[in-house]
Amino acid sequence: MAATPAAPPAAPAPTFDFNLSSINELLNQGNNAVITDERVAEIKNHFTSIRFRYGELIGRGGYGLAFSVRERVGVGVGGGRWRMLAVKRALRGENEGDLREEIKWMRRLSGSAPIARVIATRDDPAPPSRGARRFRQLVNRVRGKREGFLIGLKGPVLVVEYMENADLARLWTRLYQFDQLLPNRILWAFFLCFGDCADRWQRAWADGAWGYTRGKHHARRHGRLPRTHLVPVLKFIDFGKAKEDLGVETNALDICRVMLNMIARKVVVVGVARAVSTYKGYQTMATEILPQGNGARYPTLDDDLRDFLARCLAERPADRPSLAEMLATAEAAVSNKDAAPFAPNEALETDEAIRALLKRLVYDADTGVSLTAALGGGPPS
Repeated sequence: MAATPAAPPAAPAPTFDFNLSSINELLNQGNNAVITDERVAEIKNHFTSIRFRYGELIGRGGYGLAFSVRERVGVGVGGGRWRMLAVKRALRGENEGDLREEIKWMRRLSGSAPIARVIATRDDPAPPSRGARRFRQLVNRVRGKREGFLIGLKGPVLVVEYMENADLARLWTRLYQFDQLLPNRILWAFFLCFGDCADRWQRAWADGAWGYTRGKHHARRHGRLPRTHLVPVLKFIDFGKAKEDLGVETNALDICRVMLNMIARKVVVVGVARAVSTYKGYQTMATEILPQGNGARYPTLDDDLRDFLARCLAERPADRPSLAEMLATAEAAVSNKDAAPFAPNEALETDEAIRALLKRLVYDADTGVSLTAALGGGPPS
């Protein structure tokens, strides 16, 4: 969301929300560290067996934690093969509602190409006794239910496929580190994948059920178009704060904010007065990439993408394209644009150049560099 960098709990390119909850989170950091240690011990103890091996803490937020776990599957020489899973737990009791909300939406959306696949979920009000736990596991095994291995954990727990290439925040960090502009073919593919996810989200809650288009819809839009196989599929993983009433307009605007940050490789504040300018007859929040802003910093950016993002980030909602137009525009660009239309920078857009860049920034990149370390202690300006 193939390599699968997944969307992080917040916007893939970080934004900073200085509100009361953020302040409270800072005040609770010491207590959070204690709770985190307790959760780590719980997960490590639960997933240490012949079948499972605990990995490490891979994600830490204000509301929950994510862990990597290896599971032995199949029977063969050497006892079968290992696969990686991601296990999500709420940080504390008051955060369990967010995880339950995420489980609800992940179950509804799971199976769609841009959404992380759900392996198992469970929500026990209290951990069962040892005997009851073994009995439930046996019953679940007989019935073919996968969630039996979660028996013994109190409260909601979500297990999804492991994203081996991390999230967009890590890619964003590497772009900043290497002062690397993304090729337009990658940007258009990301734009298409973002829009496809928003479209699926809209269909899922509007219809109340997924229906026959699951899986096939995204394959048409992203996975089977010419040349798109070069770009890792983006998968979305965090729906804890999902709200049905935010609507398509909010999702579409957020997509374009993320695109702006991926292009700029820094936090671009969208919506403040100083970031609004006039472009082609309308007011837009895309000033950062426009000639009257810092457009000269992005000399390789596709003019079509620049113009379209300016429309998508128009200050007046009436001036913005619909989600359907966003999808159609991105799909046409991914399908029809090879390296040639990006002259005189076509050398940066060839299949070979894109493969080499993805190898350096995604597949073979250093996984030990943190965002804080990369940015020298703070976000770029």
